[in-house]
Amino acid sequence: MKLLLDAPHFKLFEVDSESELKNQENILLLNPKIDYPKKFYKIEIGNTILGVLNEGHGIIPKIKEITEKIYLISSDFSIYFIDINRQKIIEKKMDSIIYEMYIYKQKVVLIAEIDVYCLNVMNFGIEWHVPVSDIITNFKICEEKLIITTETEEFVVELSRCVNITV
Repeated sequence: MKLLLDAPHFKLFEVDSESELKNQENILLLNPKIDYPKKFYKIEIGNTILGVLNEGHGIIPKIKEITEKIYLISSDFSIYFIDINRQKIIEKKMDSIIYEMYIYKQKVVLIAEIDVYCLNVMNFGIEWHVPVSDIITNFKICEEKLIITTETEEFVVELSRCVNITV
């Protein structure tokens, strides 16, 4: 087992095999029905141990603390909201692989391979979705704007209003 991230409130490990991951005591698997797992991760959040099976697209799971007891985890095509107190998991499937997550006010902005999503932290619903016609190659948040670059274009999304402004 290899430690990948030692953050203040959680730790992320890469595990060698699915059986090693499943043999962990009291582990809660986030996506046990994945067809062809190639990468295996263990997340420790306090006394809670989570297992993540990953299809091996080269993007390790991302973890964001939203509140003291609510965490957001992304892996491949899925997003998981984890309520540590109630041991409740809410899963959202996306249409493309998730690259990055940003916390913006009471929202989470997800940058995916060919999409941008904004999720509401209060109800875990999708606030807005911006499909992109090409694979996203670069992105950054400047002030209240998300600047997205693809191989063929660059555009800006005003995060407060979700308005596309083509550059």
